[in-house]
Amino acid sequence: MSDGSSLDVPPVTFVIKDRQGNSRTLLDFSELNLSDRMTRALRVAFETECGHLAVETQRQVWRCCKKLSMFMQDEGLDRKMPLPSDMLLRYRIWLEKTTLCNATRQSVLNVGISIVTASSRIDPGIVSSGFRLDVRSFERGAPKPSPALSEQSMKQVLQACYEEISAIEQRLMAGRSLLDNDCKDDSDKARREVMRRFVALTSNGIPKKRDVIAMGKAFSRQVDALGGVRAIISQLHVTARDILPFYLAILAQTSGNPMAILDIGCDCIRDHPLRADIASVVWSKPRSQREQKADFPIAHRWSAPNLINRLKTLNDPLRPWSGERFSDRLFVAYCNGRAAVPCIQLFHIMLDEFIREHKLEHFDFKQLRKTGATIIFRETGDVRVVKERLNHRSTATTRRYIDEPLLREVHDQLIHRFQGELISMSMNSRLQASATDQRTSISKNPSETVFGFLCRDPLAGLATGSVRGQLCEHFQQCATCPGAIVPLDDPKIVARLLDSLDQLRNRRAEAEVEGWVRRFDLLYGATISILQDELIQKVSPVILDAASHMRNHWPLPRVD
Repeated sequence: MSDGSSLDVPPVTFVIKDRQGNSRTLLDFSELNLSDRMTRALRVAFETECGHLAVETQRQVWRCCKKLSMFMQDEGLDRKMPLPSDMLLRYRIWLEKTTLCNATRQSVLNVGISIVTASSRIDPGIVSSGFRLDVRSFERGAPKPSPALSEQSMKQVLQACYEEISAIEQRLMAGRSLLDNDCKDDSDKARREVMRRFVALTSNGIPKKRDVIAMGKAFSRQVDALGGVRAIISQLHVTARDILPFYLAILAQTSGNPMAILDIGCDCIRDHPLRADIASVVWSKPRSQREQKADFPIAHRWSAPNLINRLKTLNDPLRPWSGERFSDRLFVAYCNGRAAVPCIQLFHIMLDEFIREHKLEHFDFKQLRKTGATIIFRETGDVRVVKERLNHRSTATTRRYIDEPLLREVHDQLIHRFQGELISMSMNSRLQASATDQRTSISKNPSETVFGFLCRDPLAGLATGSVRGQLCEHFQQCATCPGAIVPLDDPKIVARLLDSLDQLRNRRAEAEVEGWVRRFDLLYGATISILQDELIQKVSPVILDAASHMRNHWPLPRVD
C-alpha cells in the first residue's frame, strides 16, 4: 500500500506522489458526494488501479472519477445501493449528451468501466447481480497526426515569446528598482511606501488579500489604488502567465517532450566538454529512463541557456518559498497565492490566450517537437541529425516525427545527386588510371603533409583512425606518427615547419577569442609542442638562416 493509506491520512483521501516521494496532490473522495460505501470502495480502487501511474495520469483518472460522480448524481445513483446492472449503459448515454468529442468520451468511459469494476471486486455488494460491462464503444475516426508548424509560423511564435520576455524583464526591473529606493518623484515615493508595507505583511513577501484586509480599510484602499494584490505582486515576482513565453521558447528550441521540459531542473545547464562557446541544456525523460540534452551557442542572446539564466534571475527570489517539491524546478512562479510550478492544464489555458493575443496559427505544445524535427530535416536531409536532437535511440522512432512526403522528397533529391555523381565518375575515363598512378607514386616516394612533415607511406594505415590501403587524412597526428620523416638539414622542409608553427600559434590565439581553445589544444597541441620544443630547436643556425629566405611560399589550409 502507498502512503496514501497511512494512519495520518483520512481513509477517504489519497495522496498523489511523484517518483521522489514528494506529495503532489491530495484527493478527497468525499468531494464526490457519493454514499460512504461507494466512496471507500472508489478510494481503494483508485489506489489499486492507478497508484503506480505517473502524476498527470493519476490526475486525469481523478477528473474522470469526478465525471462519473456527476453522472451518478444526475441519475439519482449517488446514494443507491446496489448499483443497477445497466449503470454503465446509462453512463454511455449520459456521455453522449455532453460536448466532449468521441475520443474523449471513450477515454472517460474506459476509466469509468475500469474504476467501477475494480470497486465491485473490492466490495461486491455495491453492484447488482448481472452487472453489465459490455458497453458499446464510441465511434472514433482515424487519428489525425499533429501537423508541424511552418518555419514562418515557428518564427512568429518565437518572436512573440521574445517580445513578452523583454516586457516581463522591464516590468520586474522597474518594480524591484522602485522597492529599492529608485524614486523619481513624490508619486513614486508614495507607491514605494505602500509596496514596502505590502511586502512586509508576510515573511515570504507575497501576502494574500486577507492579510491586506487585516491592516484596515485605509491600507486596503491604497493597495486597490495600485491595482490590487495580484497587480503589486506582478511588479515584483514572476507570475504563471510570465512563465509561458520562457517555457514555449525553451520547449521549441530543445524540441523536448512538453511534460519533461515542464519538469526541468534549475541546474540544467552544463559546460560543453570541448568548446567554451557552447552550453548544453539537460533534462530527464522518465519514460525513456535516460538523460536528454541539446547544445546551444551561448553568444546568442535568445538561446535556451541564456533564457534559462535570465528566468532564474527573475524567479530565484521565489525559490526559497516554493517548498521541497518545487525548489529545484526551473519554472517556479507566483501561482494561486503561492510559489509553485503551474500545472499543465493552466499552461494549456494560457497557451490559448497567448495565441489569441498574438494572432498566431493555432498549435499545441506537442506540435513544437515535430516542428523542430521537420525544420532540422529540411536543413540537413539526414534523419540521424534529427535523431540526435530528439534524443531517440532509433531512427525508426525519429521517422514518425517526419511527414512521409517530406521523407520521400529528400530521399529523391539524395538519389538524384548520387546518380549525377555516378554519371560524372563514369564519364571520366582517366579516373582509374590516375588513381593507379597516384598509388604507385605514393608508394615509391615520401609524401609531403600539411605541416611540412614527410610521410613514409600515407597508405600504410599507421595513424590512429586511418585504414590500410586508403589515403591517410589524419594530418593532425603527423607530429607523433611513426611514419613521419623530418629531415632537419633540408631548408625547404624547415621553412614549412616554421610557417606551420606560426600559423598554428596564430590560430590558437583566435581559438581563445572564439571560445574553442580546449578543442584546439586536443587536436593540435601535440603538434605545436613537438615543432617548437623538439624539432626547431635541433635545427642548425645555418639551416634556419637558409629556411628564413624560403618562408611564406607554401599556403596552409585553415585549421578548425
